[in-house]
Amino acid sequence: MPIQIPWPANSLAIFLVFAACVLVFHVLFLFVMPLGKVGWKKTDYAWLIIGVIGLLATTGKLRREIANNYLQQAEGRLTFAYELLKERTAYFVGPAICREFVRTEFSPKNFDEVQKEFDTVCAFGKTAVGSLPDTMPENPNDLDLSTLKSKRPTITHKGLVDDFKSLDNAIANFENAIATVNSLSKHRGLNNFPIFRLGGWLDDVIPQR
Repeated sequence: MPIQIPWPANSLAIFLVFAACVLVFHVLFLFVMPLGKVGWKKTDYAWLIIGVIGLLATTGKLRREIANNYLQQAEGRLTFAYELLKERTAYFVGPAICREFVRTEFSPKNFDEVQKEFDTVCAFGKTAVGSLPDTMPENPNDLDLSTLKSKRPTITHKGLVDDFKSLDNAIANFENAIATVNSLSKHRGLNNFPIFRLGGWLDDVIPQR
């Protein structure tokens, strides 16, 4: 069934309604119930209120359109941020971390401690990778990042510390991307003040993308 645009969105229909209202008010206020000078001044306040409501409604509609365009970009950044997070997490199960060092005469005195730290981080990486689905959930807010943020081994090796800083940056980037998408999604909705919705009620009639 084709989508039918409601009559209030038809310019000719709106013009005819306007012309009819002008004719009715002309007869009503000039012949049936004539208004004095004070009465006509009072009507100015009514037009002012209607104009303000229309202005606010137009501003709200513009805000929603801008938010919708920004939202598409933000969703793309969110997908990229999740792929980056997965990449940084997968690094912890790669050959740079999950390896066995060979002791030589040049090995540091704390060789065993270093090997133990790398083994512990490798085990963390396997758990962390398993906590992230292959594709980003439909609702990223439901994604549990507690394994990545809290269940970490105690380490002192500078290289490993730097690796976890990179992971923290990826987590922060992903969470910021989620917050941006959530904020823009809210701006796509109608204004929270019901009176300001009068000028944008067609958004409930015509489906939004």
